[in-house]
Amino acid sequence: MAAVPVQGDLLTGASAPYLSIVACSRNDDHGGHLQERTQLFIDGIADQARRFALDCELILVDWNPPLDRPGLANLLRYPGAEGHLVTRVITVPAEVHRNLPHAEALPLFQMIAKNVGIRRSRGRMVLATNIDILFPDPLVARLAVRDLDAGGSVYRTDRLDIDWLAETGGAHDLSRLRGLPPLRYHRRDGTYDATGARVLPLYQNLGDLIEYRWRHRRDRAAHSRAAGPETKPTGLVRRGLSYTGKLWNLVTVPKPHGNGCGDFTMMGRGCWLRVGGYAEWPTYSWNIDALLLYQARAYGLHEVVLPPDCSVRHMEHGAGSGWTPEGAASLFRRLQAGAVPVVTNETLAREARNLGLGVGRRPRPRQYAPPNWGYASAVFEERAFPEGARVTAPDRGSPPAERSAAELDASIRRPSSEGSRDRI
Repeated sequence: MAAVPVQGDLLTGASAPYLSIVACSRNDDHGGHLQERTQLFIDGIADQARRFALDCELILVDWNPPLDRPGLANLLRYPGAEGHLVTRVITVPAEVHRNLPHAEALPLFQMIAKNVGIRRSRGRMVLATNIDILFPDPLVARLAVRDLDAGGSVYRTDRLDIDWLAETGGAHDLSRLRGLPPLRYHRRDGTYDATGARVLPLYQNLGDLIEYRWRHRRDRAAHSRAAGPETKPTGLVRRGLSYTGKLWNLVTVPKPHGNGCGDFTMMGRGCWLRVGGYAEWPTYSWNIDALLLYQARAYGLHEVVLPPDCSVRHMEHGAGSGWTPEGAASLFRRLQAGAVPVVTNETLAREARNLGLGVGRRPRPRQYAPPNWGYASAVFEERAFPEGARVTAPDRGSPPAERSAAELDASIRRPSSEGSRDRI
């Protein structure tokens, strides 16, 4: 059994890793070909850590592992990348999961699981991602320069979906997979198909909305597309007020790059501690990742969107197992059938206002997880790879000295202690 780590260094080197990569999963074949996708994810990190001499750790949180199947520590191979990579598999047992609401309908609480890994990370930079992601070489080369702002920035990038199963002929070649033509492009202003058509708009401002609506004025379906479930008010007055509120938010609250942000959000470890990790709401992960970006903005962090050649590749999986324009209806029907709550777009907009974001407003930063977020005081089973690697990890409390809390809060008011454990 391994406790939450204390300050220390990676055994294969003289210092702690520069980068911690955090992801979560369980051996339930969610989306199909789960083992194969996860192995490609691990092999891709190991390959690039070796080639770019990037000292990193991969923290894989095995959440609520099925009792009748091998855990992730025994299911997968974990290359050592010639000393540049240590993988830590942390197992959160079923009894922890069962204590959460909606545990029967939702076997993995993705953002709470990621918090477990983030809280136990040791890198100067911490990247939250998913097990179906491949990183392009220009991105890893950028990380290997080791000059990212660990004290005041949150890093984002676009996501490209690839049909990795279309590649035939035995073992997958990582280089070829990274170069496959995209099925879709997930950018700040929406999702685009392979032809470059914007199939789902995420309006950035009022002009963007007007231009899109005018261009698609004869396509009624285009006007009703939504990225997720929305509350549809009844009555003319309520509909009018709702629409006016949406327009006001669009005009006054700048949007972060929230499209696909669950697949790539990176900050310095101290910033994660300051923000307090992801909201630990027992809901489907939808919009919780985007809420974190609004939190970061309220805490004074600057969003940096990496260039297009740093766009991550997302390995396509079964329709309805994750969000796609084609599978969205199936996904949300499944969640509704299981009575699984979802953070709606209206809730996200409301929380952005509660954080004091918008023109002429004063930020009111707050944490949406309890002080013990990520089960910081819990002792979970942990295995490190390569076998025999000794891992001592960091103080899980205060941020590192690269930027103090006072500096982060220089121009904003501290949040009140009320509501720090808010739940939906």
